[in-house]
Amino acid sequence: MTPSSRFRKVAVVVHALGGLGACAQLSAVHGTAPAPPPVPEITVSRVTLGARPSNAQLAAHYCYQAAGGGLAAMACRVFGSVPTPHDLQFSFQIELAAKNPSPAPMPVVALLVAFTAYPESTGGQNLGTACIQMCEDPDQCPQSADACHSSDPQVRGMNDFAAAAAGLLISSALSGGPRDPLRIPMVPAGGTVAFIAGLSLGVDPMLALMQRLATDGLAQIKSGKVPAFQIPWAIEGSAWVTIEKFGRIGAGLPRQTGIWSLK
Repeated sequence: MTPSSRFRKVAVVVHALGGLGACAQLSAVHGTAPAPPPVPEITVSRVTLGARPSNAQLAAHYCYQAAGGGLAAMACRVFGSVPTPHDLQFSFQIELAAKNPSPAPMPVVALLVAFTAYPESTGGQNLGTACIQMCEDPDQCPQSADACHSSDPQVRGMNDFAAAAAGLLISSALSGGPRDPLRIPMVPAGGTVAFIAGLSLGVDPMLALMQRLATDGLAQIKSGKVPAFQIPWAIEGSAWVTIEKFGRIGAGLPRQTGIWSLK
């Protein structure tokens, strides 16, 4: 190989390397679109009604309340004794499943639940919300007002349910009940984990709501009959997880509906 041919070969290699450097610089300037964050999938598996008043206890409550005592209350004895506030408590559990699409473990850090009683009714405060912040140590889990704040327009936060009635929906974990719902569910990479949130309904707001909307049952009470109360409901909300390299990610909780039939 002559000196001139060797020089031409070296020049071609240097030019090619220079071209590669220019491509790298161009990619650095323009870059490629960052990968979108992996969105978790949160679903409601089941809603289970726990403590609840019986039809007879509700009939006794409304009857004695309407009678106001005295001789008029004697007619209410057919329904039994006056129930206590504890007898009239509604509590329920929401069983959820969290699916992790990322290659790293995913802790569920907050859950917003919006509960609507008699969802077909309008004009009343039949919506209640509860924000549950979860921690590694459920015995030391201070609740933050910002735990269910959302900056993503696709994921609803507390501000999106601003019309909710105060005290209608209460997290059992925040009112002295079981604390397991506050333990962070850790979802393995590519896996699914089930977890449970315990909630209850404020006695006074729920009784007032039923008195206004369960008109058929109240009419039966006036005629001395024990009604069969049915409470239609709807549940929706959001959940937030943390994913490595992406931070806090929100996901919507699909709306679920059902009917509680009391006994």
